[in-house]
Amino acid sequence: MIPLRSTLKNKLTKPNPNPILILGFPKSGTSAITGLLAQSTGLSATIDTKYLWEPYLSQIIENKLDFKKHLYKNSYPFSKKIIKEPNLVFLVDQIISYYKQPKIVIIKRDKEKNIKSILDRLNLPGDLVSNPRPDKVNKNWHSLLFENDRHYVKTLSKKYDLAQNNLKKLSSLNPIFIQYEDFLKDKKSTISHLTSTLDLSEKNDITSILDKPFQPSSKNKKSVDEFFGNNLKYFK
Repeated sequence: MIPLRSTLKNKLTKPNPNPILILGFPKSGTSAITGLLAQSTGLSATIDTKYLWEPYLSQIIENKLDFKKHLYKNSYPFSKKIIKEPNLVFLVDQIISYYKQPKIVIIKRDKEKNIKSILDRLNLPGDLVSNPRPDKVNKNWHSLLFENDRHYVKTLSKKYDLAQNNLKKLSSLNPIFIQYEDFLKDKKSTISHLTSTLDLSEKNDITSILDKPFQPSSKNKKSVDEFFGNNLKYFK
């Protein structure tokens, strides 16, 4: 069967009005938790969508692009029961305004390890004295690393703090919190507890895929101190 083109999929679907939103800073473990939750429950899931990458992200933040209209125009990835896209942490105001009764899951990872994971993903060291050349970094990550003339590690640190402050705005929606480091200690129990808390049913055994890499994993085994060197000062 020939897959439907994206444009046709968008025309045949509508955004889910009350999805489960998995929120967390990029590389905080949201992909693994979303993937395992979807496999366990048998529910449809979106793990990242280009429609909230640049240039769309900045346009929405700057009110140059209407969030609701954008979701309806590109509805397919937003029609799933579970939606995970890291850039949603920068669109919390839009989430509150658009979704009426979403279920929110917030993943938090240790700050230094989280940012190290981002730089590993981009094949960038953490101890550069000056910023890496933008043309050496995937453009989808530019807004996260580059802001004015600020050092890239400091920019990442500030963006991490911004994301955490944004997520606090969701307190009225009674979000479920997961610490990524706790998830690593017992993945199966974490997913089972999350499934139960969301009032979902476990339909599939996920034992064989608990260690499946839903995103490229880091091969850099340096400690945080070794990786960042003098740039650790930017986390203070």
